[in-house]
Amino acid sequence: MKTKYIAYVLIAFLAVFAVPSYATITDTEQRVTYNCNGANRTFDYTWEITETGAMVVILVDSTGSELVLTETTHYEVTGAGVATGGTVTTVEAYASGNKILLIRDEVIEQETDYIENDPFHAETHEDALDKLTMIDQDQEEEFDRTLRVSRSSSVSGGDLELTPVASRVLGWDSSAAALTTYSTTTAYSADFMVLNDDYSNDIATAVAAIGAGNQTVVIDRNTDAQTALVNVGANTQFMFINGGKIIQGGYALNFPGGPQDHIIALPGQQIFDGTGTVTWGAGGVEYPNWRGAVGDNSTDSTNAINASIAALYSAGGGIVQLSEGIYRHTGIIHKSHVTLAGLGQFVTYLRLNHATADGIKFDTTADVDYPTIRDMTIDCVTSSTGTGILADGTTIARDPIIERIYIEDFDDGIALAWALNGVIRNSRLTGPGKGTAGSIGIRTYASVGGTTTTMVCDGLYVVGYETNWDLVSHPNTVLSCISGASKYHFHSRGSVSIRDLWIESFDTATDKAFKTTLGRFFINHVLRVYTAVGGEISWDDAAMTDFDATGLDSVISVFRSFARAYVNAEQTITTATNTRVAFNAVTLNVGSCFDPTTNYRFTAVKPRGDFTVAATVYWKTHSLDSWIAIYVDGVQYSNWANNSVANYQVSISDVVRLDRGSYVEIYARQNSGTDKVIDNGSDKSWLTIVESK
Repeated sequence: MKTKYIAYVLIAFLAVFAVPSYATITDTEQRVTYNCNGANRTFDYTWEITETGAMVVILVDSTGSELVLTETTHYEVTGAGVATGGTVTTVEAYASGNKILLIRDEVIEQETDYIENDPFHAETHEDALDKLTMIDQDQEEEFDRTLRVSRSSSVSGGDLELTPVASRVLGWDSSAAALTTYSTTTAYSADFMVLNDDYSNDIATAVAAIGAGNQTVVIDRNTDAQTALVNVGANTQFMFINGGKIIQGGYALNFPGGPQDHIIALPGQQIFDGTGTVTWGAGGVEYPNWRGAVGDNSTDSTNAINASIAALYSAGGGIVQLSEGIYRHTGIIHKSHVTLAGLGQFVTYLRLNHATADGIKFDTTADVDYPTIRDMTIDCVTSSTGTGILADGTTIARDPIIERIYIEDFDDGIALAWALNGVIRNSRLTGPGKGTAGSIGIRTYASVGGTTTTMVCDGLYVVGYETNWDLVSHPNTVLSCISGASKYHFHSRGSVSIRDLWIESFDTATDKAFKTTLGRFFINHVLRVYTAVGGEISWDDAAMTDFDATGLDSVISVFRSFARAYVNAEQTITTATNTRVAFNAVTLNVGSCFDPTTNYRFTAVKPRGDFTVAATVYWKTHSLDSWIAIYVDGVQYSNWANNSVANYQVSISDVVRLDRGSYVEIYARQNSGTDKVIDNGSDKSWLTIVESK
């Protein structure tokens, strides 16, 4: 009995002290990322690996590209078989911006072999279980980085099986129950189909198949020609890529919505071949380039632009938006509720290729209500005896808006006969110059069919015409006419209300400032009249039925020009440098007060007086950040900056008080980063100095 008891105690002792306790795997972490710094080469890991080959080391560069490094060639591993991990030491220290990713990837194999009737080796058994657990963890980490169907989905494994097809992409079918392939090299959703592959490259087939459904059809090449009219569904869109366009074959293509409801295309690409009509059921923005207009200063874009205007007019109105470029044409017809827009003066050009036609003419078949023309230059290939913008009186134009326009090369600038009210603002008109009898800068009517009308002009610069007619209400307007003898700078057949008007450059002492034959002439704000001959302000009293001169002496300031100079040779302005403008030619220089050869400055020769200084600098290429300043006695007096990409010029005017011997100079600056050139010409970069009497 005693012997048996001792044996039991010995067995218990061995069970407690002699049997080893094996580790378990509870850590699920098996990856870590380190940022490189150009110095560190050692990177720790905190999980167990069975062998050094189970550690994967990946170098990730700043672009995200991955390179799997090779053991012994690029790194060494210590700590295999250790539950707490070990260290990876790289051969080189990788530069900042790179990353080192350590990740476990156990080899999937089973090397434990149990021999029948041998003793049970618990440690060997647990090592095998540990390896299987590590493999499961590694696979779980990979699964976590894959796309998976949600648990609530009815999609089964069989639904995800399909045969690979070259040059096609994967996507869910229309029922979202299985994968399929689509005929495109771009991964669109199932709502996108390709006309050539899915609808035999035929517009009519696609429209019929889609019906009232919602789908976008990708057109990546020219379609087959239409063989009949096509009415597009309300929820159908066309996306144009790779230069593809619809070949209409002379047939109509009708959209029930506006351009933005049905078209996805770049503004400058052609998407219709122009052989048939394209109509819209609602307004929006249309680009004439879609119909074949090209701003290459060569292609005739007349039909494309007029078709865009007509289509939006029929749809109730919208914006015809021209992209950058020079668009040749033989006459544009403008219509109601349509805005014809460019991207800015000297960015978008409508260039007439005709010697007698008008640039833009309002429709003569129906009244034109609320038309707008903005942000462009309207000029000619050579010159035209026509008008830049014309409403010829055949129909009524109601409330036209003309803004940010530059007109040149036409005998007449803007003529709006039978225009009921409207606005002309922030525009420049340059006339044909002397020798063109009867040229008119701006002409409107004071009444239309017995209804008084007001054309508000604001911020205009009108030069080079013989006269201006019937403008009513003129804030901030410059008129520089080239009258012949006994001509009028301002001739009205109705009542005229003028404020803040600047008229300059009479040619002869017999010129008249104003004439009205039917109505009243009101002076209700400061009137500034500059004369080149030193004459007094003049008007034709005999022709005026009534002239309101109340307070005339207090509100009228009469001026005498002292100097007018201009840049006669191109001048380069270094970027970010204040540079004196070299006005090296003069058209007026009373008493040689202006130096056009050395200092390019005006010097006062009389006792103290007030002078108005006005100047313009015109860049040959626009500068995003340009500046002009008046300097008095070498010190900046005032400046004005221009940050508009749509304007090539900067202008300034101010009143300065000068003592005898004081001088005025004009400086310019541009901050484009490169040198810029000031353009030459008496109508481009100029300076005028005038003293008040």
